[in-house]
Amino acid sequence: MLYHGWDESKKERWADKETGHSPELWARAMGWAMMALVDTISYYPEQDAGRKVLMAELDRDAAAVARYQDGETGLWYQVMDKAGAKGNYLESSASCMFVYALAKGVRLGYLPQSYLANAERGYKGIIGHFIQTGQPGQGDSVSLTGTVKVGGLGGDPYRDGSYAYYIGEKVVTDDPKGVGAFLLASTEMENAKSAKLGRGDTVLVDAWFNSQKRVDAFGQQDYFHYKWNDESNDGYSLLGHIVHNFGAQTKTLYTEPTVAALDQAQVYIIASPDTLAKNPNPHYVNPEDGAQIAEWVKGGGVLFILANDPANTDLEHFNLIADRFGIHFNSVLRKHVIGDAHEMGKLIVPGGGPIFHDPHTLFMKDVCNISVRSPAVSAFQDDEGILMATAKYGKGTVFATVDPWLYNEYTDGRKLAEPYDNFAAGKELMRWILAQVPR
Repeated sequence: MLYHGWDESKKERWADKETGHSPELWARAMGWAMMALVDTISYYPEQDAGRKVLMAELDRDAAAVARYQDGETGLWYQVMDKAGAKGNYLESSASCMFVYALAKGVRLGYLPQSYLANAERGYKGIIGHFIQTGQPGQGDSVSLTGTVKVGGLGGDPYRDGSYAYYIGEKVVTDDPKGVGAFLLASTEMENAKSAKLGRGDTVLVDAWFNSQKRVDAFGQQDYFHYKWNDESNDGYSLLGHIVHNFGAQTKTLYTEPTVAALDQAQVYIIASPDTLAKNPNPHYVNPEDGAQIAEWVKGGGVLFILANDPANTDLEHFNLIADRFGIHFNSVLRKHVIGDAHEMGKLIVPGGGPIFHDPHTLFMKDVCNISVRSPAVSAFQDDEGILMATAKYGKGTVFATVDPWLYNEYTDGRKLAEPYDNFAAGKELMRWILAQVPR
């Protein structure tokens, strides 16, 4: 486990003269560290050596936290390794932090599935031990009790980091450090219900047919436009959050999609292949690409293809993939939106279907439409034609749509006001897509 503090000079009164660390293992300090790990690892590329270091640290921390979880309540003590010591007590903020970190670590694939049981026991303990409802004069209020108000080292008056210091600090109700961690833990436990759907799956996004780059803040060439790590309006970072909330992992394919390359994933997304106007060196789809992708789908892969209007995507070559499944993107312009006249791109999805259970109002701007033949069928159409189609092919499934409409600009809830709900519809669509993966 991690000590609360460390002094390189070893001169502080609380610092061990040989190691420099403080004398006790304070639970909330450990909680902050674990929360930081699960919140930041995703920003490190898989090939980055630093990611491996952080993953190893999280693995060690999780093992220690599980070992010191109270067997009766599922909670954690203020001073973690002194459960039976006089004056020690179960502390709420750290317990919430550990539940959050363990559950999120499992959901994102950083930790083994077995740690979800620790998170579930901990959350049950939090609800039963620390949550009070309907306090006198407060109606239907919910309060979190049992949070130590502060913990520190040094200062004036001097905090010596002793056991007596940690158990002597004031314990309060509804401290923001506890409430915030409780909200995060509650969200993760809610997500845990749906995360079972995609657990173990990988959703791969294409960076070969759409391989646009731009200079980032560090002066480096970086991929953007429908990419997981692109948090701008053009990116799929919010779609990535949807994927992660279903328990699946996200990866990017920077090379041609061979069967061998695709076998690392269960779902493969291709959005709006480049034109010369978008990329001076585009990788056009060729017949062999179509054959490789079709072979992968036949074996059980789920292909998610998103076109665009003829001016913004290479429909001619993209159809070398789509046509293999009875889907053809037509070189026409539909849903042409002028300025902020969003109603020109409105789609009313009634709900009650296998893909969209709930009704939605979608927005798609400047699209083509689709023609289908067996084995493909229409999944949604309006007076502009077929805008979504599906196909069963061998053991696999294809979903095609005429616009990459799940990018951040139209899912973040800022530019598009109600009733448009692309994000909510994206959650339903991704749930359906993951449900098509053979189990």
